[in-house]
Amino acid sequence: MKRICILIILLFAFIACSSSNKNPVDLKNVNVEPGSDLNLVLEKVKTEEAEIFAPATYKMALEKHQEYMKDNKNDLTAVVGLYKETLKKVEGVKQSIPNVLEARIDAIKVGANKETVKFKDAEEDLLDITGDVESKGKLNKSKSDKLALQYRSIELTLIKEKYLKESQKALDECHKLGGMELAPVTMKEAKKYYDEVFTLIERDRYNDKAIGPKSKEALFMAQRALSIILDIKKMNSESKEATVLRYEKLFENISKTLEIADIRNKSFFEQHEEINEYINSLFKAGRNINVEKTQMNDQLTSLKEVVGELSKKEKIRNIITDIQKELTLSEAEIYQQEERLIIRLTGLKFVSGQADLNENHQLFLSKVGEVIKKLGKSVVIIEGHTDALGNETVNQELSTKRANAVRDFFISKTYLMDELSSSAGFGDTRPIASNKTALGRSQNRRVDLVITILEL
Repeated sequence: MKRICILIILLFAFIACSSSNKNPVDLKNVNVEPGSDLNLVLEKVKTEEAEIFAPATYKMALEKHQEYMKDNKNDLTAVVGLYKETLKKVEGVKQSIPNVLEARIDAIKVGANKETVKFKDAEEDLLDITGDVESKGKLNKSKSDKLALQYRSIELTLIKEKYLKESQKALDECHKLGGMELAPVTMKEAKKYYDEVFTLIERDRYNDKAIGPKSKEALFMAQRALSIILDIKKMNSESKEATVLRYEKLFENISKTLEIADIRNKSFFEQHEEINEYINSLFKAGRNINVEKTQMNDQLTSLKEVVGELSKKEKIRNIITDIQKELTLSEAEIYQQEERLIIRLTGLKFVSGQADLNENHQLFLSKVGEVIKKLGKSVVIIEGHTDALGNETVNQELSTKRANAVRDFFISKTYLMDELSSSAGFGDTRPIASNKTALGRSQNRRVDLVITILEL
């Protein structure tokens, strides 16, 4: 009798354990302080689905947690430790069933959930497998492989539903209306498109680039079949004359829209040909108009560009006139070079061999600087030049120093922006007069401001 009692107790214990695996407990009734160590580990427990992948250990941790909630004298460290142990178990179980995990994730990605009957069954099988691995440390490979196939099958079914649900719905409606008898050729064609997508999904379910367009074609053909069948049924419900008059009315409406003369005295074929020819002539005329329009737009664009260039040049000429009112010819010569402005600083006379700016130089450059300021946002290149007397290298260095000196002065007085200005020395390589005469050499010793006004 005692043995029987023990066996009954063990049996009930086994049933209870099995039941706990099938219906895992959750954390809904557990209160946790946000930000605590326990809260962090619980978040991980939820994310890793511990109730599925380590149900027994998870249950122990949850019970310990509930005990702690009833009596705060219990050690919270033990609760956290049990949850961490649960996570270790989860990791071990997951490592033993990678194929199942991957298949399950893929099924969930395409919409599998607990509302799906087959998915619910698969989840119960998963609990059986994870429970065995957790408690016994053994994996039934045959069961896990079978479960992976279950998840793959669910995934495949959902992918087919995604791409073929509407097509299937239209084809089912065709069958209900007797489509195979009324329009066998059309039905066969629609079914062919459907089967092509079905086969493509079976062969390469993740090839969305191929499946997507094909599934749209299949849907179109299924809807076309349904439309034809509905038309046939309508024809069958009316007299032949009524059918002809109905289609005649369609052609008549098209003719009126296109403003074609009444052609009802011709056969449908002739009416169709005439309407088609007229539409083609409209398209041809439209294409010619588009060509002419494009050509005119191109010409207009070119004209606008020319006008824009002329406008800029005219503005520069006006600017030159304004500058000439402020700077005398002995101070500066002003030139226009396409859309650029050249100010030659004839009033800036350096001592031979030197690049220093004296007080007179600075007064003169301040006057020029005020002129530059009025031009608005501009890119300014300051070029230094020398005559041909002396060493070429020395002349190059001297011209660079003079250009730099002028630029530095303009920047220091905020007449120029550092990022929109630069300086360069050209030595005696760009003479504007003969170096054989004193006058010519004097003209060659110069500083030019090359200005591009950005906001004309």
